[in-house]
Amino acid sequence: MELEYAEVSETNQITFKDTGPVPNSSNYTTVFLLHGMGLNAEVFQKCLPLGQVHNLRLVAVNRPGYSGSSPMMISSDEASWRELSRNLANFLEWFVNEKSIPQFDGQTGGFALYAWSLGAAAALSLCAYEGAISCTEPPHYVVGKVLTPHDGYNPLNDPHIESPEDRQAAFPAWVSSYYDHPDFASHSLKGLNRESPVGRSPTLATIPPDVLGKIMDNAGPMMDAPLLFSSLAVRNEQQTHLALFDELTVSNIFPKVQVWNSVYTTFIVQDQFEELTRAGKRCRPYHFVELEGANHFLMWNEPERFVQVIAESLAVDV
Repeated sequence: MELEYAEVSETNQITFKDTGPVPNSSNYTTVFLLHGMGLNAEVFQKCLPLGQVHNLRLVAVNRPGYSGSSPMMISSDEASWRELSRNLANFLEWFVNEKSIPQFDGQTGGFALYAWSLGAAAALSLCAYEGAISCTEPPHYVVGKVLTPHDGYNPLNDPHIESPEDRQAAFPAWVSSYYDHPDFASHSLKGLNRESPVGRSPTLATIPPDVLGKIMDNAGPMMDAPLLFSSLAVRNEQQTHLALFDELTVSNIFPKVQVWNSVYTTFIVQDQFEELTRAGKRCRPYHFVELEGANHFLMWNEPERFVQVIAESLAVDV
């Protein structure tokens, strides 16, 4: 499957891989997949051949700065978020027009946007300013929650690792490990295993070096780095509220043995949704999916299950 290029504006292009129309189907749904930090669209490579059996056309998109997509810096200025949103919206518009995908008929056709990990920032910006369907598994900073290194371990802010390069090198094993969380029901940090993975090998440690080299992206994280800064917390929180707590539909799929900070984000969103609902606020209907035994890399470890979950979540009437 060749990498394709879309000229979404005079100054920006986006690269992507597309499985193409589902044979003998006039009502397939197109699903755009957005990757996380440090890994490009190749992280979805195992999933791409599996969509057609579920009447899905899968499109793995390289976010700005990754694998040929034009770079785009993010700041706390609202204009930069609107630019990020418009860039993704331009691509979706280009794809819909260029590829002539089936229109949404109320149940099938149309498209869905599935953002994984830090890719949720782009999806949330689109939902906030443009409106779309999104499924996210974000870390806490994407929704504007500021935590300290004492709240939970993350090699990216480990004071015992001196150089940024060494911190970045430690990140893959940490983020792709498995964690047993002792008390999900508490919806608290204390109920999560925030440091010690269980015995299974980290996903990224099991991938052959030649394959891993095609998935990892050293240039892209420079675009994502500002999202990790506390200075963007207010902007991220505002964006999340605009994106999630309105009248459209969102599904949140969260593996139950993934890294603690993504699980905690689900708790934040669930609790806020329930609080606003009790107060009589009109929120976007929200569907939560718990995945037993899955870590942060379900799309690589169990691609069939990943695609099945996508198909089932699209069929949910919330």
